[in-house]
Amino acid sequence: MKKIQINNALISVYNKDGIFELSEFLRDKDINMIASDGTAEYLNQNGINVEKVSDFTEFPHLLGGRVKTLHPKIFSGILADRDNPEHTKDMEENDIHSIELVIVNLYPFTEKCGEMKEITELIELIDIGGVALLRAGAKNFRHCLVLSDPGDYNDFIAHYTENDGITPEYSARHAAKAFKYTSYYDCFIAGTLEKRNNCSDENIFSMPYILESKLRYGENPHQEAGLYRDRTYTGDSVFNYEQIQGKELSFNNILDIDMAIRINDYFREANCVIIKHNNPCGFCVGRAEINTFHKAWDSDPVSAFGSIIGFNYEVDKTLAEEIFKKFIEVIICRSISDEALEILSKKKNLRVLVKRNKELKMLESMDIRQIKGGVLIQDEDTKLEMNEDLKQVTKAKMKKDRMNDIFYGLKLIRFFKSNSILFIKDGQLLGAGFGQPNRVDCVRLGIEKAGEKIEDSIMVSDAFFPFRDSIDLVKDLNLAAVIQPGGSVKDEEVINACNEFEIPMYFTGIRHFRH
Repeated sequence: MKKIQINNALISVYNKDGIFELSEFLRDKDINMIASDGTAEYLNQNGINVEKVSDFTEFPHLLGGRVKTLHPKIFSGILADRDNPEHTKDMEENDIHSIELVIVNLYPFTEKCGEMKEITELIELIDIGGVALLRAGAKNFRHCLVLSDPGDYNDFIAHYTENDGITPEYSARHAAKAFKYTSYYDCFIAGTLEKRNNCSDENIFSMPYILESKLRYGENPHQEAGLYRDRTYTGDSVFNYEQIQGKELSFNNILDIDMAIRINDYFREANCVIIKHNNPCGFCVGRAEINTFHKAWDSDPVSAFGSIIGFNYEVDKTLAEEIFKKFIEVIICRSISDEALEILSKKKNLRVLVKRNKELKMLESMDIRQIKGGVLIQDEDTKLEMNEDLKQVTKAKMKKDRMNDIFYGLKLIRFFKSNSILFIKDGQLLGAGFGQPNRVDCVRLGIEKAGEKIEDSIMVSDAFFPFRDSIDLVKDLNLAAVIQPGGSVKDEEVINACNEFEIPMYFTGIRHFRH
């Protein structure tokens, strides 16, 4: 393919950053410029002579500006295949000039939609002509270059100057970028309208992810990585936290921070959670005080080394003094006092993130798992067990004052990798076993982690016990109760084992696998 020589350029931009300098360059290259009225007025006022689209098409803007560039004279000039004799004939017979450069960016629907309460206001931000122009230019990239990003203007100037025109490879690359831009824009609009109208089309999956930041590397140093953001999501997330000190966040840090935020937000009560390798190794729900931190740390002090810690309350001076004694990678918190920050600032590498919007809570969203060649999509596991879900299946009953621990445990168990078992008492996670291919090993690990504190605790399982072997392991531990979904063909065997050892057991009928 030959280089593209630019004679005519169409400019229609909402974001005018850099457009004056680019237009100066085009003027100096004797390239004729046609611009939408708003852009033309801006450039003409700044000494750049351009022709208005309405003058070029000899047709007025209609419908309050909704129809400006949507005209055959514009789109034929962009879409014409210069190697097609029929196209050339149509152009000559209708006095249509070719357009070899399209410079367009779109109405700020993505930036402004959160401010628009009324749907009538919102739809006025949906760009039609701009998207059509970008798609037309990108489709005809062999003869027309599209620039959709103001950040590319200087690169374009350098490329044009060096090559005395536009190379086919350069044009093809910007065509692909334009299609990505319009795709993101349309995904954002679709997602916003679905949320506003509480509807969804399950036949097509699209998400408006945009790069928030490049990361140093991924899970391992040899992997490249980036952090992408779904701009339609408006709930609490890592993006609602401001990093106020410490090293740059890593890929693994962000995964663990996300898990900490999920757990912090899932409990209405004050709580502290300690995350290691994306599993909660420490947890306590109680009061917004230092003792809650101590109990969370004591859940598994070995694993807590080099962990991520989440507080859904303020870190004060006393708490900061205790944190300072530990090796911790990241702290996230609702707020932090000046005295606490002064203490923690002495640890230069310690990352501290503070919640921006204190009222923001996590919203339900889709759980997306990538597989080779596709994705699996499901609703998040937000099912909460209620009193009526608990079914006593043993002769022995649990003391009524332990009900809170049952529901704390059932909330927490869903955040562990299955298979998973946890032991909880007085709002404190005593020990957990998780991520094992069989449940018996998970029970053994949980017992080992809990140690001597395990007596009178509640054992919670994320799924049913397939055999009585797990119950045999805890027969001498004086547990307050065993909580499990039930549903195994061996349920009766497991119930009989609990009756034999006088351990109260309750079925919930609700499983919480997390693969």
